Amino acid sequence: MVNAMNISLRVVVKILVFVMLVFAAGLLAVGDARAFPGALQGSQASGRISLLKADRPIYIPRTTVIFNIEIENDGAAMQDYQLTVVAFGPSGDEVFRSKVERINLLGPGEKTLVQFQWGTSGRTQAGKYTLTAALRDLALYDVLFDSVEIGDGVNFEVQAKPLIFLSDDEVDFGDFLPGETPERNLFVSNTGNGVLEWSVTGVPEDWIELINPIGDVQGTETITLRVKEGAPLSRRMSGDIVIMSNGGDRDIPISGNVLGSYSAQLERIRSARGLYRQGETMTLSYTVQNDGTVPLAYGAAVTLVGPDGGIAYDSMSAGETVRLLLAAKESREFNFAWDIPRDAALGFYKAYVSLTYWFDTDVVFYDALDAAFMSRSSEPLTNAVFEIKQGPGLLVEPQEWDYGAILIDETVGSANFEISNVGGATLEWVLISWPDWIEIARPTTLRNAGGGNILARVRPSLPPGDYSGAIRLESNGGDISIPVTIRISSPATPTPVATATVEPTATPPPTATAVPQVPTDTPRPTRPAPPPPTSTPVIPTATPVPPTATPTPTATPVVLAQATIEPTPEPSGGGCGAPLGNVSLATGLVNGLLLVAPLGLVIGARYRRRRGC
Repeated sequence: MVNAMNISLRVVVKILVFVMLVFAAGLLAVGDARAFPGALQGSQASGRISLLKADRPIYIPRTTVIFNIEIENDGAAMQDYQLTVVAFGPSGDEVFRSKVERINLLGPGEKTLVQFQWGTSGRTQAGKYTLTAALRDLALYDVLFDSVEIGDGVNFEVQAKPLIFLSDDEVDFGDFLPGETPERNLFVSNTGNGVLEWSVTGVPEDWIELINPIGDVQGTETITLRVKEGAPLSRRMSGDIVIMSNGGDRDIPISGNVLGSYSAQLERIRSARGLYRQGETMTLSYTVQNDGTVPLAYGAAVTLVGPDGGIAYDSMSAGETVRLLLAAKESREFNFAWDIPRDAALGFYKAYVSLTYWFDTDVVFYDALDAAFMSRSSEPLTNAVFEIKQGPGLLVEPQEWDYGAILIDETVGSANFEISNVGGATLEWVLISWPDWIEIARPTTLRNAGGGNILARVRPSLPPGDYSGAIRLESNGGDISIPVTIRISSPATPTPVATATVEPTATPPPTATAVPQVPTDTPRPTRPAPPPPTSTPVIPTATPVPPTATPTPTATPVVLAQATIEPTPEPSGGGCGAPLGNVSLATGLVNGLLLVAPLGLVIGARYRRRRGC
């Protein structure tokens, strides 16, 4: 009985424990279901974002950004989803939010790709963007299956992209007269973001001038174009203005039209004389008429054909074309001058005048030497004929002169230069200049005709030095420059020969007994005397002799001016080999005698002992 009750009690306890375990499991299931509603369906609902990216890493304004998002059902049952995508700009602001995308009945393991598009504008901020996404249950918004937050978002970039804008698509200057310079403006601005950088890289330079801007430009600016004064008449007024920028390149057509009828006639040509000589100036006159309807600038060029048929002179090739400004229907005479070379060929010459448009030589109004023009023109052949004969020729002998080297104030001969004519006609010459250290004795006039001579003298009292220069002549037979030189020096100065060195005389200290220098008849050896000085003599300094009571001898004393008085250093305090101080001439003689005599040896030895030697 007891055993049966114990068995029943154990069964009840087991049942209670099982029930409690089931209850607890139910509570846990309910909690999981709240957090993951799919758990209520047997824990089968799930989903994840398997791919999130933009189709390109970099975009520019005014383009469309495409976002690709792939969704995968990684659960065990069919599931419906809702998907949203949000993009944040460089400053952290939300710049794009997609509409809710519904994804129905995505089976286990099944994937689907969803695309969103975001169209940027010209004002879209440049910089780094971040893409985020959230995947939720279709019916229950609070159920979040997967998400990509801003901290883990996918990045892409929008670069600064200016966009150039022009106020006009073409520039037309309309109608204008030859030589007029109308202007037109074109406004450039930026309709994109960032900084617009641009420049005008091309204009039709044959007729358009760029006034503004010059060089590179940032931002907005006005382009100013002007028709050139020399716009060509032979070509159509058209072309393009080319603008290059970081916001796109543009080619803008340009056009214009020149009004009026333009033409010209060469009425006559004539030479002032029929005969000229080499070195002279030939003058020519010609008459031009503007028979057009507008004022025009003409270019007149003179061509001279020599006796051999070759071109002797062409003003167009020489860059000496003359500009003629004529009003409509105006006629005027013009002059031309040619300096005939001294070596010009002798014979008959022909002069021709050609007329073109001053700014465009391709527009020819008259050219007698252009066979093609004359073949299609009804204008008569117009030219002038003149003759060139031999001219004078200047010859100077000698062609240089050196006066040589002379002493100051020495007389020098004159230089004589012979002038002669080695050509035809009369030689006319002019003395132009000469050095200021020369005097011209002949001729007495600067302008002269025919032969002659030039007599040139050196001016007196010139200081020593080297002189050079040139005597210059100009003539109708040529010009010449005659070099002239001379050297002037001082007389030679004898150089003294020193036989003795005059040492500076040291003044001896005064002694107790003055010993006068008494002249004797016995000659004493002296050093040879130096030659007499050529400049200020050097007076030796005599040793002062104190006055004594002894009368001065009547005989004239012999002053030994040539002897060199050697200074004797003062004693340095005594010692072996030390000097004994200043010694007079008499004392020196006594000491000599003492050194010869034995007594002198003894006295000298005692003297040396007293000095500690």
